[in-house]
Amino acid sequence: MQLVECTILKKNHPNYKSLDVLAFLSKNLLNMANYIVRQEFINKGII
Repeated sequence: MQLVECTILKKNHPNYKSLDVLAFLSKNLLNMANYIVRQEFINKGII
């Protein structure tokens, strides 16, 4: 079981813009790491 906390910010919140950018960059970083690991496994058969 994985416990998470969800915080909902409205678009008029003072930190909304910066947190939106950080969330976007975090998503891209995770996608890039998954891609690299997947390519290593496909091409070399190792992780």
